[in-house]
Amino acid sequence: MDTKSILYADDTAERRTFFARAAKRTGHNCIIVDDAARAWKLIEGGVHFDLIVSDHDMPKMKGLELLEKVRANDATQDTPFVLFTGNNDPALKSEAIKLGAVFVDKGNLDSLVDIITDNLPT
Repeated sequence: MDTKSILYADDTAERRTFFARAAKRTGHNCIIVDDAARAWKLIEGGVHFDLIVSDHDMPKMKGLELLEKVRANDATQDTPFVLFTGNNDPALKSEAIKLGAVFVDKGNLDSLVDIITDNLPT
């Protein structure tokens, strides 16, 4: 198996722990940060990720703002992005999908491994 690199941003420690366990089960490398602003600093600094998964509602930068920055960046514009959130606002969902992200309900913890494997490029 070709090891991939995953970036996960979430301000909730418990969610980060769940995601780390799921990512470990897939055998891929995962960098976990506690907000989208830190995620953007890594991306902007040239760190490559095969998949980005982000919460939306975070204090320093919203997940949608991170998605917009990722899509505007030539190096990351095609990187698969999952907006993993408990905010089911239809406008948020519509905008995320319009920007090419997968929108996933954060309450669905049983599917974290599937979210990772289904969205990683082959």
